[in-house]
Amino acid sequence: MNINDVLENSLRTINTQLGRDKTCRFVQYFAKFIVPTIAAQGPQNNELKEKLEKLGGNMSLTRKVLRFGKPIPLIKGIIDRIAEHQKKPVRMFLWRILSDLFLILYFLTDHPLYFQRVGLVKMEKDLVSKIDYYNNVAWFINASLDIICDLVDLMAIQKEIKILVSQINSSYILKQRATQKSKVDSSDQSAVSDYKSKMKNLQMQHFLKLLSIIRSSVDIPVIFHFMGSEKVSSQLAGFFGTISSSISLYNLWGK
Repeated sequence: MNINDVLENSLRTINTQLGRDKTCRFVQYFAKFIVPTIAAQGPQNNELKEKLEKLGGNMSLTRKVLRFGKPIPLIKGIIDRIAEHQKKPVRMFLWRILSDLFLILYFLTDHPLYFQRVGLVKMEKDLVSKIDYYNNVAWFINASLDIICDLVDLMAIQKEIKILVSQINSSYILKQRATQKSKVDSSDQSAVSDYKSKMKNLQMQHFLKLLSIIRSSVDIPVIFHFMGSEKVSSQLAGFFGTISSSISLYNLWGK
């Protein structure tokens, strides 16, 4: 990959709302990850520590702004999924809808938290804590449902790969027999080539689905951190958040 490819992929990523969100998320969590290490090196790094904390906070606020309007494509996605399910059964239909509904709830509960932080509204501390708690609960349920759905999809892809391997082996045997008879059928060669193309596509789907499971899984301890768990430190949450953000950026890269 040359410099032009890097620039093209970077532009495609940053020119989308999701790409900007995930880029800010990476910076936010990476800052959260390295701040404790910098602070531990002594008071001479206090200024740098404060700057990184401010940077992370600004990234968090920027992401809250980028979340406005995000429920709209999710609602459309639910409507489209229902229409598709009426024509042909969709795998994990209800589970996917529930996941999207909790993600919508996560975005909607995030808006008043943003208004509170920028001073547009004033709410009691207890109310802010409750909204923040339900916001994280919605995120947790969404992530958990995504893991379940992705695991089912992963097993379905693995099953498809096994079937395709069997078909490839069968086609290969037929081709070998034809070769022994000095009669190579061009349709057999085309079938083998088609099988290999399908296999490559399925293997990529399997890889991306596995990445999705890892991404959602490493988000779980981050959620527990924001819910006040003492078992997940700020640095550990930053570490897992950086991994999750990196996977998200990888999935967007080159699209």
